[in-house]
Order: sequence, then C-alpha cells, then structure tokens
Amino acid sequence: MRDPEGAEPLARVLDSLSIGILDLDPGARIQYANSKAQTLLGRTWPTLRDCSWQDFVYTEDLARVTNAWNKAFKLSQPLSCFYRICRPNNSIIPIYMRADPREDHQVTRRSPAMHYASYIQDDRERQDLEQQYTKKIELDLEESDRRYQFLAESVPIGLYRNNAAGQCVYINQKTCEILDISFEECLGHGWADRLHPDDAERMFHSWQEAFERKDTWQEQYRFVHRDGSIVWVLAQCVFTFNEQGENTGSIGALTDITHQKILEAQLEAANARLQQLAHLDGLTGIPNRRYFDETLEQEWHRLRREQKTIAVLMIDIDYFKAYNDTYGHIQGDHILKTVAYTLSHLVHRPADFVARFGGEEFACVLPGTTAAGALKIAQDIQREIDRLAIPHHSSGTGQTLTLSIGVSCLIPSPSHSLHVLIDGADQALYQAKRQGRHCIVLHEE
Repeated sequence: MRDPEGAEPLARVLDSLSIGILDLDPGARIQYANSKAQTLLGRTWPTLRDCSWQDFVYTEDLARVTNAWNKAFKLSQPLSCFYRICRPNNSIIPIYMRADPREDHQVTRRSPAMHYASYIQDDRERQDLEQQYTKKIELDLEESDRRYQFLAESVPIGLYRNNAAGQCVYINQKTCEILDISFEECLGHGWADRLHPDDAERMFHSWQEAFERKDTWQEQYRFVHRDGSIVWVLAQCVFTFNEQGENTGSIGALTDITHQKILEAQLEAANARLQQLAHLDGLTGIPNRRYFDETLEQEWHRLRREQKTIAVLMIDIDYFKAYNDTYGHIQGDHILKTVAYTLSHLVHRPADFVARFGGEEFACVLPGTTAAGALKIAQDIQREIDRLAIPHHSSGTGQTLTLSIGVSCLIPSPSHSLHVLIDGADQALYQAKRQGRHCIVLHEE
C-alpha cells in the first residue's frame, strides 16, 4: 500500500480494521500489511516486508493457491480463495483471501504495473463448522431424517436441501433467519422471490454451469428482507446422484457475509481516497505534478486522434521569493492557495484543469482551445490577480502581486512529442520574465 502525502490518517484507519489488509506487487511480494494482517500471519512488519505471501501458505495448499494466483494475475482478475497458513509457532489456521488488481502508476506513466489490494480473514470457525456439519449431514441423510434434522438445526450456518427439480424441500432455522423467510414461504421456488433482481440471472447461470460440470457450486449474491434491507450470502452446494448417475438434488449451505461486504466497501473507499490523495497537492488542494503529467499525456493522445488543438499555460508568481522574505512563509503559503483558488475558478470547462507544477509555478491545460482562446484565458487570469491588488511592496513590477504567463498551443501529430508543447510554454514563460514580468507571451513554433 503506497503512502502518498497526507495518507497517515488512512493508515490508522486501516490498522483499526478487523480484517487483514495486504498490498501485493506483481511478484506477490508484500508491500504493506496492516496490524490485523501481521497478527494473522504471526509476524511483525520488518519480517513481512518484501516476503511473498505464498511463503506462508501451508505446503499442501501451495500448488493450488499458486495456480489460482497465476491465473488471476495473467487475466488481471480478482483472486478469491481459501487456504491454510503456517505461523512461526507451527500453528496452522485457515484463511479466506480476496485480492483485487490495481494499476500502480507510480512505476511508470506509460506502462502502469499491476499490484493487488488484498484482505485476509481468519476463517477457522466457518470452515470448521461447514466441514464438520455438512459432512455429517450428507452421511446422515441416508441413515436418519431425524438425526439429519437434529444436526441441521444445531449448526450456526444456513443449510438447505433441494430435490432433482431444483425445488427447496428443507431449510434449517438459521436459513430462515438469514433470509428473513418462514419455512413454508421458502419451500418450492418461494425462496427465489427474495432474490435481489440484479443478482438472480447471474446466480442461476452459475448454478446451471456448475450442475452441468457436476462440480461444487459457490456464489455470492443478495437477498431482500421484508423491510427492504439487503443481506449478502455466500452460497455453496454439492449435487447428489444415485448409482445410475441420475441427479437426486443438492445439499447446500448459506453464510451471511453482509459484514464482510461492508468491509470490502470500506477497503474500496479507502483505496479510492488514497488514489485521490496521491493526485492532489497537499498545500493548495488542486491537482499535483503527477496528475498533470498523467492527465496531459491522456489528453495529448485523445486530441491527436481527434486532430484538435491543445493549449498549456505556464504561470509564475512574480518575485515570489522576495514576497516570502518580506511577509513570511505562512503568508506565502496563503498566496499560493489564493492563486490556486483563482485559477481553478477561471479555468472551469469539464476537460480543463489546473495543477501546481512546482514551487510558485502553476500550469493550466486547455484541451480543444485555440491560441486565441488560450491568450484570452491568460488575460482573464492576469486581470483577476491585478483586480485582487494583493500587496507586494518588494515586487519589481509594482506594489501588488503579479503573474507572468507563457502560452503554448498546437495540434498533436506524429511529428510532435508532448515535450514540444510543454517546452514551448516554458520558453514563453522565460521570455515573459526577460521582458520584465507581469506579461503574457505566446510561443511561436
């Protein structure tokens, strides 16, 4: 998990979660582990850093887990699996893992690397219960309906049985609680009335595929309670066949994973916030140089396909060092925020954006804007700063704060590189400073 500027509060949030959070690089090496992950793995952060999470997988599970990882990574798909891990005290615990691919733009802007934002969860209780009772129930079905019902009603997971036609013939009390449905309402196909409409087709399709393969079925989907609230379940079932190979029905289990889904949503929101923080300047709150580089390159390629102009303004606060020396750095920071705010409110078309380029220098990117249009925006910016009349008695251009602006504009083509656009604006800004500052210069190719 990268630590962008200003992300410390989020790190504390991640450490407070009741699930383990891991960030894995393309080689499955651990780049971040929160406190819960360290506890689950039984290791401190210094011993985990850059280790492969597969180093801790139980030997009998390693080949299966490695194959699942390689397949998910090759297809850039999420990984979801159960496995066991070995801890330094030789204890072995079962783990549920979910890993979602993310593009890591910090490696290179041209070819983003893939890493996996992951969470792990101690799955001992659920795994033990499902293995213990599901196996007993399957064996006892042929021996005693009474014993089957006794065991089924005693387990803390939802259990159900369907006949060969796919009709529900039995559910235990826990299933009634999870689905907020009575035994009578659930029988036959009544349970399907509670399926979330957005999940029904997907659920039935995956169930049919598993049946045709005669494979174990597993799926996550939603049910709707009487009051309209949503419950997420992890459903699993095995299909039963007689000696002639004919289907006799299925036996399944339901686990309420609503809390788990809430944690997944929290993790997703935390990742989104981290991504946002990575693209914002910590002082001014506007996009930073990294965002400028990435987004300008995207716009460059888009406008080259569309053969439309793109303009860049390079803006420098005149005699800013003298301003800091005279009024102090705190007031200097305030001026940077004021200029950023002013630029953001004058450059407001959907595709336009303003970024802090570095120090007292700002940049405006204006896709689809001609040279004349870019000059007008530059004039509007300069007039607005002049109108504010911010005192600057150490300036060489007068008694108030002023800006120098360089403008570059062209139509992207295979014969141009992106640097031509940026260098043109830089050269124009340099020319504006040589001409005495507080002016606007358009770069001429």
